[in-house]
Amino acid sequence: DDLAQADWLARYHAVSYAGSASAVVAARSAPAAPAAFDFLGVGDALLDGVTAEGQPRGKAVVRGVRGEALAELAPLPETRDELEASARGFRDPRLLLAGEATERRVRGELLGGYRLISFATHGLLRDDLQGLAEPALVLTPASSRDPGDDGLFTADEIADLNLSARFV
Repeated sequence: DDLAQADWLARYHAVSYAGSASAVVAARSAPAAPAAFDFLGVGDALLDGVTAEGQPRGKAVVRGVRGEALAELAPLPETRDELEASARGFRDPRLLLAGEATERRVRGELLGGYRLISFATHGLLRDDLQGLAEPALVLTPASSRDPGDDGLFTADEIADLNLSARFV
């Protein structure tokens, strides 16, 4: 099926979800925990066929996706400009760009302490790349042998993060 041509409900109607009335009241009355940090920006992934350490990725298999498939994605140089412009509005922003925009570096941040997190990169749907079994964000591949740092930040991996940001 061609998902880009699907007749999605969201194309014609606004969709929202609310929990029980008591959950909504509790969420509105609970004080928001203060964030330790204002802004984290992640993007400008290196997609030129090398790892973050500058080593060639070669023909290695990346979680069922051919490693060279990531190198075939068009670079998005405007993402650096976008994140740098966004960061200017914050007191102490943190940016993970280019070789620092890896899964391991993102996981190493205190993600629960950021108020806003911005990912400026390719977003892939299942099967956008041959062998990709779930949606993913594309980051800089650090290692084609390490599925936890292969450049494909999958929905399952993101769901395991401790995020308490007001906006991601």
